[in-house]
Amino acid sequence: MTITELRAQIDQLDYQLIEILSQRFAITHQIGQLKATQQLAPRATEREAEQFARYQALAENFDVPPSLIHGIFHAIIDQVVEHHQQLRSPGDTACKPPR
Repeated sequence: MTITELRAQIDQLDYQLIEILSQRFAITHQIGQLKATQQLAPRATEREAEQFARYQALAENFDVPPSLIHGIFHAIIDQVVEHHQQLRSPGDTACKPPR
């Protein structure tokens, strides 16, 4: 296989990663709306701890550096929490999923 062919595969995987993130943000937007209407905190620390333990195990299982996975999901979750906080702010109830 050539470098060009391998890079085309990487480009396709990158596309899929971004597409999946978009789907994830659409779901977390719905969760944020529910949290806002139910007056729940934007951040669920117990859930986050459980998820980070799961991410650690998945990273080890797939031989991906756990520190990389931790950093990626930390950035994603921080973005989601920020979005959930915006949904709770007056006048921001029509806020769109994070972009």
